[in-house]
Amino acid sequence: MLRRTTLTRLAVPAAAAALVAGFTVPSLYATADATAAEECVQAGNVWVHVAYDETVTGACATEFATAQDAVVSSGVSTDQGWIQTVDGRLAEGKEWWSVYTLSPDTQGSYDVEWAFAEVGVAELEPTKSSVLALQLQDDYDVDAVAPAVNPVKDVVLGSGAPAPEPTATPTQPSPQPEATPSAPITAKPGVPGSGY
Repeated sequence: MLRRTTLTRLAVPAAAAALVAGFTVPSLYATADATAAEECVQAGNVWVHVAYDETVTGACATEFATAQDAVVSSGVSTDQGWIQTVDGRLAEGKEWWSVYTLSPDTQGSYDVEWAFAEVGVAELEPTKSSVLALQLQDDYDVDAVAPAVNPVKDVVLGSGAPAPEPTATPTQPSPQPEATPSAPITAKPGVPGSGY
């Protein structure tokens, strides 16, 4: 099996040769389908975003009680507990798969920052319409770097407008029964037996 560095060294000259020969070459880097990511979160599911090397991809998870469930449901990995292989890419040497989350703000917009997961995938509980990112890090001795791509950056849940505040509808006062004149009070306040 070729290592990714060898594959990259072979791919660039092959692409250049194909261009010189007049062939069109598909992109060497896989890219996640933004439409699929939008449809996933709009449906109330969790988009599992994957980024490694020059590849950005992802898949929709319909089961997401935990991040582990989401990863398996999306089909990007079958690893349990510690994730080592995602989308067929094994973390080697000091590499490791970090986990980030992205949830819409109160307006339904995803134009927010990635949040680094402080717990493992078995404990992390994604919310519906959120994004779970698996980002390959080069070295576990160096601080993790958040994904460079936000697959739902321009997405706004629903109509994008916040739900309107309920407005009070003017109501007509309900008719009150007319007061009937009562008998004049003849007792004086404070007089025993008068009730006052």
